[in-house]
Amino acid sequence: MNAGKNTPPNPSTFSPLTRDPGDVWVVHGHAEVIACASDPERFSSRVSRHLQIPNGLDGDEHRRFRNLIEQFLNPQRVNGYQPLFEYVAETLVSGLPRSSPIEIISRLGSRLAVRAQCGWLGWAPELEQPLLDWMKDHREAARTNDLKRLALGAARFDAMVQDEIERHRGPAPQGGTWTDAMSDLLAVRVEDPDSAEGRRLLTDKERISILRNWVAGDLGSIADSVGVIAHQIASRPEIQCEMRNRLSDRHALIRGIDELLRIDDPFLTNRRITTCPVKLSGQQIPAKAKVILHWADAGRDPRVFPNPDSFEPERSAPKNIVYGAGPHICPGRTLATIQLAAAVRALLSGCPWIRLADTPNSRRAQLPTGGFEEAWIVLEQDTPS
Repeated sequence: MNAGKNTPPNPSTFSPLTRDPGDVWVVHGHAEVIACASDPERFSSRVSRHLQIPNGLDGDEHRRFRNLIEQFLNPQRVNGYQPLFEYVAETLVSGLPRSSPIEIISRLGSRLAVRAQCGWLGWAPELEQPLLDWMKDHREAARTNDLKRLALGAARFDAMVQDEIERHRGPAPQGGTWTDAMSDLLAVRVEDPDSAEGRRLLTDKERISILRNWVAGDLGSIADSVGVIAHQIASRPEIQCEMRNRLSDRHALIRGIDELLRIDDPFLTNRRITTCPVKLSGQQIPAKAKVILHWADAGRDPRVFPNPDSFEPERSAPKNIVYGAGPHICPGRTLATIQLAAAVRALLSGCPWIRLADTPNSRRAQLPTGGFEEAWIVLEQDTPS
């Protein structure tokens, strides 16, 4: 597997399925990853002892919660937040120094993610710094596989969420009414065949699990994506020029962003477990085997993308699986895309040219995370001569 850096695979040695020394099966191939992700009956997502809604559910239970979550993340609803996200991005970029090195993940990516998500959910602005501190600590704990620190961080995050739940149960500020995703989450009902009415309110445990997915997962993903996109724009002038040409066409800009994330995908892997013996890519995988779907490798499969570093958004779009595939495809794709488009538009419109910093150097992240630990760029005052 890639150790944080997506390198061009060798077509002559590329293997769509490998078995690592820990007896874990790793699926690298594009078609093979899609096949596994599209077959939840044999490749189950129930891989954690903790409640994970909807990622850790299968079958009808997944369908019921997925239908509920899509009410919050459908394009018609989240598109209404585009002006807010653009204002946040423009405000952050306008405050960045020019002609000197900037660590763009911490200065833009993380702050954009926190402010955008808090604005969408209606969370208190005072949570910005605690969430930024939590993100930093969680990333370090994940990098070092510090299980105790991860558990403490999870409890800390859940406590923040519970506080916001209780705040939204109280009166809205200035005598108004709550009109945000968080208040709707308290009122929405999930389909439940065991309920007399066929539907019921969510429990707080279920709400916290959903919010953990929306916030804890998405904050890091947005921040990492901003780092990857900014680094590619700064390091490849031809891509920067092409992305600037796409700013006036929203759909073309989004295809460009998706392609940059395919080239250097910060969303490396997902876990599955087999429910029965399965034959994949000519190999027999036993029941209850641990399986890793390697999205980053699949997005660079030389059988599908002969030149994986080549920037070809329109050609790649039908095969791009940055946001997953199958019934567990990311429901928050539209929300993430609007935030990332706001960041790219603010960066490219806010300065004539972006380049990599001469020093300090950017540092790649290490497994299990992708992208960059630090991405250093310079916002120039003038275009290069």
